[in-house]
Amino acid sequence: MGIFEWVKSQTGVWGPALLDIYFRNAGWVNTLLVAYGLLLLLSWQNLARIGDALAGQILEQAGRKIKASSKIKKPKSIRLSDFNLSWEEAISASRFPFVAKQTGILIHRVNSENIRALISERELIQRCARRLGEMGFRLERKK
Repeated sequence: MGIFEWVKSQTGVWGPALLDIYFRNAGWVNTLLVAYGLLLLLSWQNLARIGDALAGQILEQAGRKIKASSKIKKPKSIRLSDFNLSWEEAISASRFPFVAKQTGILIHRVNSENIRALISERELIQRCARRLGEMGFRLERKK
């Protein structure tokens, strides 16, 4: 008995029937899986692009704050709420209509509610923390 026959014997009544359906439709099934994989990959990239746009807004506003104030001698403490983020502007920078997190397989439509749910405040802080530190800012932790 080969491995193929052993697997068929262990899967019960439904196993061989499902395997037979798969073999008869393997081309269509595999095409759908590859197409979904490509859609998921493009959605991941789109969410990363939107996150980069939001991080760019934060860094741009931080640069303006530095220019507006005098020299910062000690690290100035700031919170993410100190920045006015334009979610719509970040979304408009993307051309693809779907987003997805890289840790998940669900795809969502692009809108501000979904973006706010998928990109957490912590992720935005992590994207900007090093650059903000170089500018002389220190991020406050939530209490």
